[in-house]
Amino acid sequence: MLLRTAIVDDLLLLYACLFGYSDQFALHYWTLCVLKFETELYFFFFHFESFSESDRELNNNIIRHDFIQKLIAHEGLRLEVYKDSLGIDTIGIGRNLEDRGITKEELDWMDIPNMAIVHTMGITEADAMYLAENDVQIVEEELVRAHPCVNKLDAVRQLVVMDMAFNMGVPRLCKFKNMWNAIHEENYIAAAKEMLDSRWAIQVKSRSTKLANAMHNGEF
Repeated sequence: MLLRTAIVDDLLLLYACLFGYSDQFALHYWTLCVLKFETELYFFFFHFESFSESDRELNNNIIRHDFIQKLIAHEGLRLEVYKDSLGIDTIGIGRNLEDRGITKEELDWMDIPNMAIVHTMGITEADAMYLAENDVQIVEEELVRAHPCVNKLDAVRQLVVMDMAFNMGVPRLCKFKNMWNAIHEENYIAAAKEMLDSRWAIQVKSRSTKLANAMHNGEF
């Protein structure tokens, strides 16, 4: 653990020397990249079962970060309010402003006085990442409550079902009963076929194909 901490400190010090600390978003992104690197290094030297709870939480954070990067590819990143494909006011990385909105705590964190400012001035990229992290955590908790087997999936297939849940909502995803039965049986070929045999697949088109292939093969 001390070795891992030293690696992180040294790399962050290198960043400070090269770029300074003026760009807080860049520093945050760099920190996540460093944490991802040192987690992968730790996996190389130690068996997963030797992870402490803090190590497992770190790994979960890395998975969430990777998931957000994939969400940006699918949902886009927009800093002003726009209408999504269903005509719903949206901002950031798919934040639904009508159903989900933005809480007072989130506005305080972003240092925005009220929603009127969001609608007229928009948000920053750091704000969008913050909202997305909150959204992902909520979806993850709802998904695990509904289907605890998600915790037993490999990282890639966790990202697949989380992506589906983020896109359509956990209640709708729970209706994919044949897919979930196949996942329980570790029959990922059948699970992928069930994903494509749905109205959702028709609606999201190439996104469903990419996710089904990842479910089938265990890699993106």
